[in-house]
Amino acid sequence: MTATEAKKPTLPLARPVSSLFGVGPERASQLGRVDIFTVEDLLLHRPRRYEDRRHFRPIAELQLDEPAITRGTIIAQGVKWFRKRERSIFEMILDDGTARLHCRWWNLPFMEKYFQTGDEVFVYGKLKELKPRTIDHPETEVVESGEDNSIHINRIAPVYPLTEGLGPGQLRRAMEAAPRQSPEELLELYAHLIERWHGRSGGRLGAAVSCSAPQRVTPDYLQALSSLARKHDLPFNIHLLETRLQRVFGDLKYGKSLVRYVHDLGVLDEQVMAIHAIWIDERDAALLAASGCTVAHNPVCNLRLGSGVMPWQLLREAGVPVCLGSDEMNTDDTANMWFVAKTAALLQTLAGAEYRDWPAGPEMLAALTAGGARALRKAGTLGKLAPGCAADLVLLDLDTAAFTPLNDLRRQLVFCEDGSSVRTTVVAGRVVYEGGRVTTLDEKALRAEARELMQGYGPTLERTTREAQRLEPYYREMYFRAAAADVGMRRHLH
Repeated sequence: MTATEAKKPTLPLARPVSSLFGVGPERASQLGRVDIFTVEDLLLHRPRRYEDRRHFRPIAELQLDEPAITRGTIIAQGVKWFRKRERSIFEMILDDGTARLHCRWWNLPFMEKYFQTGDEVFVYGKLKELKPRTIDHPETEVVESGEDNSIHINRIAPVYPLTEGLGPGQLRRAMEAAPRQSPEELLELYAHLIERWHGRSGGRLGAAVSCSAPQRVTPDYLQALSSLARKHDLPFNIHLLETRLQRVFGDLKYGKSLVRYVHDLGVLDEQVMAIHAIWIDERDAALLAASGCTVAHNPVCNLRLGSGVMPWQLLREAGVPVCLGSDEMNTDDTANMWFVAKTAALLQTLAGAEYRDWPAGPEMLAALTAGGARALRKAGTLGKLAPGCAADLVLLDLDTAAFTPLNDLRRQLVFCEDGSSVRTTVVAGRVVYEGGRVTTLDEKALRAEARELMQGYGPTLERTTREAQRLEPYYREMYFRAAAADVGMRRHLH
């Protein structure tokens, strides 16, 4: 290592987890057992599920076979052995002032070392017996004395898998101690983006502000992004109610839909591009319409991820403008907007028998062009062929199967064309595609560079895959719990 290399500062995410306050050598060793060695590893360590710790069920009100979370103090505990110490049962008894709860673990005698009489314990599980009230193999967490309980109770708390000597509460404390970029730091990055790139290349490059979803950022940061979007007249891209799980999550955490949540924060306005908007109801649609925002419909992505079918007719009747999108390549695979338009139209035939309500060619073309221009805050210069608008053109060969015979151009553009008829693409008056190739760069060299770069990502992908496989059972449980929740609407076939 050179002297220069030795002086390079360690990036925050690459710092060892032992650099965090409260993480000593022993705790770092325990974290290492679950492949947590750096701050980045810690932040990427997913919980198995979330618990609503705003309301605990009194022990006396626990019901048979109904999952619930309760809390109590250990008044007795111990291990009983059977069959010449070949079988065992560890049992502890909790009391919360309303009743007593017996928690049992079969053939896990080592569990005894995790608890002491007098400990306060959170318990999650299903009651199997009423006399006495008993839960077998519950999930538990001991409340450590002298700590700040605000990260454990009165909130939706993440629950992490229990490992040898490392409980979920300890993981949660370590997560809370991990460094985060402040809203001010993130906004500085946006300032650089806007100053450096917004409006460059004759206005063809434009910035936007974005958050992956409102529940993943703080309210003050969400409002700061909104102010930034208004100040510079930028699109504000927000993924809203893409999944049923997000619908359930909003109801649990905020007591309202995520559309209502961003509305109540004063963030839902005409700058917003509300991406997905699948699990919305009539009240959400009315809020979206009143705000002047645009909804971005990503039908192929929604099918690819099993998110559901966006209620096109509900949005249309409410007066919400819609544009079409592909989301990202890892959720669409092709980003072919011709296929996006056809899929969006065909999906709505599943919405009802009244075929006059199904989106037709002209409506889909408007979403492809004018809808996209509106979402980008460029309604006056993009999305139409008119004096003063950008010379952005796509020229198609009508002597192809898609247009033979030519009966209805707009219908055939949506339902018959797949992109193979495109001969020339012009952007701002400049030909950028012609004769089957992009004229502004070497596509073959670009693909070769991508393949070369991908080789270096091998170890990272392997680690990510292992992590995903380890967490999949817990996410699966969370996914199906949300799927079983009654949210008052259907966006799947069953």
